[in-house]
Amino acid sequence: RNTMFMDAVGSDSNYRAILEYLQMDPPDMLVCDLDDHRLFRPNFYIALDRRLESVVLAIRGTMSFRDTLTD
Repeated sequence: RNTMFMDAVGSDSNYRAILEYLQMDPPDMLVCDLDDHRLFRPNFYIALDRRLESVVLAIRGTMSFRDTLTD
């Protein structure tokens, strides 16, 4: 149980959640910047979608006051 808890709060938990939710292989995640503590820099990732033969740029929406300032 301890490892499950650490996975949920670990520094790369958002990264792993994206991989799991999208059923993506780790090498297909080209860039992943999910640092919530930087101002004026949105959270985003760039990944390969092999099924659609595309490159995906995903930018997280507004979730906090910092995000409002970035917007």
